Amino acid sequence: CILILSVSVIACPGGKTDCDDTIEFVPTQKAIDDVDDEGWVKFEGNPVFTEGGRGEWDEDGITCFMVRHYPPAYYMWYLSRGKIGLAQSRDGVGWVRNRNNPVMVADSGRSYMGPEVLYDGETFRMWYIDRGAEYNGISYATSPNGWDWEPYENNPVTTHSGCIAVIYDG
Repeated sequence: CILILSVSVIACPGGKTDCDDTIEFVPTQKAIDDVDDEGWVKFEGNPVFTEGGRGEWDEDGITCFMVRHYPPAYYMWYLSRGKIGLAQSRDGVGWVRNRNNPVMVADSGRSYMGPEVLYDGETFRMWYIDRGAEYNGISYATSPNGWDWEPYENNPVTTHSGCIAVIYDG
């Protein structure tokens, strides 16, 4: 069973009629000292991953990422310019970009955001926000290796396009 959770963190802008614009989101903030008191130690070698070099597709920076550990490696899918790239690491510190990057590229006029990936031992499954002029929703794709992706033919699987989290539930 796979559970898709949709979380909207920002209330609708004033004037919109399709949502409740009275909801206010107030994030909880912690000071670095509070985190350190709870046992977190900042890695001295930070940052462990940065934007690509000059002329690379991801040279403008990374807007979001997700990391999963599927032994023997860590997989990081990350976003730059609406495209999804992949990097792998044995220890979660030294990362190597996939030579096929970007591994997911949207058609003209569309962009991808917020990838969530699960691996069931045979297939990588990705849910991602797919946005365009007339196309907004959460789409789905599968891959045998984490970089050769085949989008589902009936995308999007839902028209919601807010933040998502996908959790494997047995």
